[in-house]
Amino acid sequence: MGTTEDLHESESDNSKLPIGIALGVSIGTTVGVSTGNIGLWLPIDVAIGASLGVGLNTAAKQEGSNEESGSNETSM
Repeated sequence: MGTTEDLHESESDNSKLPIGIALGVSIGTTVGVSTGNIGLWLPIDVAIGASLGVGLNTAAKQEGSNEESGSNETSM
């Protein structure tokens, strides 16, 4: 069994994914209603939103690792 600390770490690892999916659902619903074809646009924009969420999560992890490596260096 994992500890509570492990659970919080795994939740924070995917924190950007739900944001991307929510954006995709909202945009997909708006475009789908506007064009009269919600069945097409909703899944397309959910997929785009999920990709965006993964990308944001990856960027946040890279930024965090850059800050950690930069803290060991002295600034001029």
